[in-house]
Amino acid sequence: MKILLGFVLLCGMASSAFGQYSIESGDLRGTIRAPRLYIGLTSGYGITFLPGGIENPFLKDRDFRNVLAHTYSLGISTEYFLVSRMHTRYVSGSLIFKAIYRNYSSADNSFLQTEEKTVGSQSRTVETQYSTHYQSSLFNIDVLYSNPLSESAPFSVIAGPGFGLLINEYLSKQAEILHPSDFTFDENSFEGDDQLEQNGRAAVFKNDNASSFQAYIKAGVQYSIYFGSRDQFQLVPSASFNFGITKPYSTEKFRLSTIDFGVDFRTAL
Repeated sequence: MKILLGFVLLCGMASSAFGQYSIESGDLRGTIRAPRLYIGLTSGYGITFLPGGIENPFLKDRDFRNVLAHTYSLGISTEYFLVSRMHTRYVSGSLIFKAIYRNYSSADNSFLQTEEKTVGSQSRTVETQYSTHYQSSLFNIDVLYSNPLSESAPFSVIAGPGFGLLINEYLSKQAEILHPSDFTFDENSFEGDDQLEQNGRAAVFKNDNASSFQAYIKAGVQYSIYFGSRDQFQLVPSASFNFGITKPYSTEKFRLSTIDFGVDFRTAL
């Protein structure tokens, strides 16, 4: 009798383990709970705008407002469903936590100015190129809430705060005389952190006073794809917008606002 009872219990445990739930057209049959916790990797690419523009101290009447930075990210992603998913994959909201290494690298932004200058009794045409370059790396933390649009759709809306800790940064502003070859900047017209290079033909300003902490708000959508035995794996492409709240430099006007495209690959725990 004890042997028979043990066999029945063993069969029941095996049935629960191997028949956790079956899926047809996105429904979870029976009353067995689906996984609530997933963990894995996240990666992404983004286009970052710098609202406010970057001021160039060598060009007083012009800001570099159309500055774009290319953003690459890689990190760890987790998703925890707040309610047990008994009958459908998309019945409940979830919390998403991401720890990400993010790199910002801006393309060269330049402006060529041509002006006439009088030297003695002669008028000379002077071409000067003004440029800016911004680059930084941060460790970001995203804390998001995901809410499904319906019980039968894999789309969900995501929103929440994000925080960044500075790893390294570089902001450079430059003016360089391209023509004529015998023209140089007047060293008496520069002061502070300005530096003359290339035998006086280039003036460079580097801002090293970056803020060590940044904050932003993220909002977007994601699409959840489940596969594997008993929904063991989760593939989640997403698109979102990060609105910068704090400024990378207290002395600058710009903030970092990014259109982000990413994909998460997670496994159930």
